Amino acid sequence: MSSESPEVVTALIKLCREYAVRTVLQVGAEDGYEADCIRRELGCRAVCIEPDTRCGPVSHLLEWHEVLIGDGDGVTNFYLNSMSGLSSKVQRHSCETLAQMPQMRLDAFCRRHDVKPDCLIIDCEGATLEVLRSAGPMLGFVSIVYCEIQHDDSHGPRNDADVKALLESFKLRQHDAAPTYCAGSQSNWTFVR
Repeated sequence: MSSESPEVVTALIKLCREYAVRTVLQVGAEDGYEADCIRRELGCRAVCIEPDTRCGPVSHLLEWHEVLIGDGDGVTNFYLNSMSGLSSKVQRHSCETLAQMPQMRLDAFCRRHDVKPDCLIIDCEGATLEVLRSAGPMLGFVSIVYCEIQHDDSHGPRNDADVKALLESFKLRQHDAAPTYCAGSQSNWTFVR
């Protein structure tokens, strides 16, 4: 399992404390490490969504859901990578195995499980824009969005400008300080209300 560096996690916790986060929702959670760190420090609700069944929660105190989040309810392609944590809706390597998986919209998931997130953490290997679009009007009350974006097409379709435009349409502004960071063709950006 991969997780954010200690400096990034510390910055996420600080930001969540500043915004008085009561519920953090992590999509593409792998083991839910980041959400669990925030939960431990703030005592908030931590809900994790991870479709790859080879992954499991880092803590039994996380609310864990094995479901694929996407732009519609139904069945869709999902590419299982031989390295756990890198599976995605976007095929990026020839060694990936194609699977058919049920998916649901994020807003439908939140209604079903009575989740009202203050903070979204999205690391879904190229499908960030689709996950955000599936949130619908829920983005109008989220205070923090921390998400992986693509600057070019090497790890999935480029989505940086579209992610920024969508979040700005919901009055979220880009936060250029930590935990935001750039890592070549991918970055993790933070948006706040």
